[in-house]
Amino acid sequence: GDEYFDSRFVIKYLPAIELDLISPSHGSINGGYNIRIFGGIFDPFQKYSCLMVPQQKDDSTTVSVLSDAFVVNATCIECDMPDASALDNARWGSITRILVKRIVDDEISNDLLFFYDDKLELTSLKPPLMSE
Repeated sequence: GDEYFDSRFVIKYLPAIELDLISPSHGSINGGYNIRIFGGIFDPFQKYSCLMVPQQKDDSTTVSVLSDAFVVNATCIECDMPDASALDNARWGSITRILVKRIVDDEISNDLLFFYDDKLELTSLKPPLMSE
């Protein structure tokens, strides 16, 4: 951001946080994996959190979860996805809004959607397949 100062004080302008893409955009309701959020501008000297909010079809009270964010670079941060039950959202196909919060000024980004599902994905095989 830009800095303005005179002999008495310094004002630092921090740009708005704009999110463009989330990867992956879906995952298991069991949580425990990382997601990457692309957009910017993410300052490596600032602290950020990811805010997970269930998307509700009514005006009922929602439960939010904050997860520390790791700045990968100026256009990418990484967050841990919680178990869907932490969001009172523990069902297949539920939708969660993901936002990013800059701690120093409580700036909150636009939201992206994450889908909890339980598609089976093979990530490892033990013992490994053997050729005949």
